[in-house]
Amino acid sequence: MRAKGFDALKGIKTRLAEESAIREKEEAARLERQEKAEDDRALFAAEMKRIGVTPVARDPAEKDLFEKEMKRLGVVKLNKQSEKIVPSVKPARPIIQRTPEKLHAEVGLSDSFDGASADDWGDREYISVGCGVDLAQKLSRGLWPVGAHLDLHGYRTEEARRALVDFILQAREAHIRCVRIVTGKGINSGEEGPVLKGLVRRWLRQMREVQAFVQAPTAEGGSGALRVLLAKKF
Repeated sequence: MRAKGFDALKGIKTRLAEESAIREKEEAARLERQEKAEDDRALFAAEMKRIGVTPVARDPAEKDLFEKEMKRLGVVKLNKQSEKIVPSVKPARPIIQRTPEKLHAEVGLSDSFDGASADDWGDREYISVGCGVDLAQKLSRGLWPVGAHLDLHGYRTEEARRALVDFILQAREAHIRCVRIVTGKGINSGEEGPVLKGLVRRWLRQMREVQAFVQAPTAEGGSGALRVLLAKKF
C-alpha cells in the first residue's frame, strides 16, 4: 500500500514539474514576443525620424466633430459599465411648408393606384406615357447624374407622402433631372411586407413631374432604392 502511495505521489510531482516547465516556456515566449514588438516599434520610430516624418498630435476638436456627427446620424454608443445600449437623440425631421400646390399634389396621390402597364417591368422600372422606351435603360446607365437624395427610412405613410411631394417639387424647381429615393427593402416590416416600398412606387407613377424610375444599382441600395428622372423645368 505504501509503495502505491509513494508511486502516486511521485506521479503528481512529475506532472506538476511538467506543467511548471510548460508555463515557464509560455512565459518566456510571451516575453520574447513583447520584446520583439517593442524593438519593432523603436525601429519604426527611428526610421520615421530618419526620413523626416514626425508624429502629429490628434486635434481634440476632431473627436468632438466625430461624436457630433454620430449623434446627428442617430448612432448609439455602448455604456461600458452596464454594457447596455444608450440610445442617442434622433435628429428632428425638417418641417415641410405645405403650400396649396403641395397640398393638391398630396391629395391626388392614391395609395391603391395601379398604373402598371405591359411595358413596365414590375416595380423595378416605370416609363411615363409619351416618353421614349429606352428612357429606363439610359437612366440605369447613369446618363443623368443623381443630383439629390431622399431617405424615407422610418417614415410613417403620411410623413413619407408629404416628404416625397416636397422633395420632388423642390428638386424640379432647382432644375435637377435625376434624384435617388431610398425606401429600404422592408426586411423587418412584419407580415404586411414592405408597405412603404410599394406605396412610393405607386405615388411616383401618379406624379406628372416624374418621367421614369428604375431600381437603383446595388451600391445605391438595390431593390430598396430608386433612381427617378424628373421632367424638365421650363
